[in-house]
Parts: sequence; structure tokens; C-alpha cells
Amino acid sequence: MPYNEKFRKQVLESIFNLQGDGLLYNRSRYTLDQLLGSYIAKMNEKHTSLGTNILEKMNNYIIHIFTNVSNDTPYEVLDFINTVIKWYFRGLIKRRDPITLAVIPIELPDYTIPEIKELYESMPK
Repeated sequence: MPYNEKFRKQVLESIFNLQGDGLLYNRSRYTLDQLLGSYIAKMNEKHTSLGTNILEKMNNYIIHIFTNVSNDTPYEVLDFINTVIKWYFRGLIKRRDPITLAVIPIELPDYTIPEIKELYESMPK
């Protein structure tokens, strides 16, 4: 199986599991709603200065991308989805600074709002 097909299959399986019963991680189930809620909240927090209309559109783009995944979804969109899933599950592990013991925050995936809009527009209709 070529790398791209293996990657596609892995991401589709992860997203379909999140949409269904959720993914099991550390004896807990995590659903797509939890993942989207966390990612959208962090994106809204990061971009509060942009105003509610832009943030609302961004939220709709993100939700549309995650809820309309199919076998025809472009590779770039699958890469975005995979990056967000990895970010979410990395954030569940509390990493601490060895000296201060402060929790080290996990940076958001480096996607801009125009890039997210472009991914949204590339989705099959």
C-alpha cells in the first residue's frame, strides 16, 4: 500500500472513530465534539481581535471540514485533520517543565484562517 493511501486510510479511520463511539485513549473515550470544542476554543482565544463574524465563519469552516470527510477528501485537508487530532491528543498529556514544574502548553497547529478557508473550499461538494 503506497504511503499516501496508508495515510489516507489511517486519518479516515481516526475521524470515523471520533464521529462514532470516540477514540479510546488512556482508558477514556474522546469524541469529535470534544476535539472540535477544544480546537475551536483555542483558535477563538488566539484570534479574539478579529471579531465575531470572522471567528464564526472560521468555526463553520472547521466544523464542515471535520464532519464532511470522505474518500474523496484532498490530501491537504487530511493532513490538516491529522495535525489537529495529534495536537488534541498531545494536549491531553500534561508535560511539565523539569525546573518549575509548570505545565508546558502545546502550541496550536500553524494554520491561518485563510488557509483553513482554502481547505474548506477544496472539499468535494
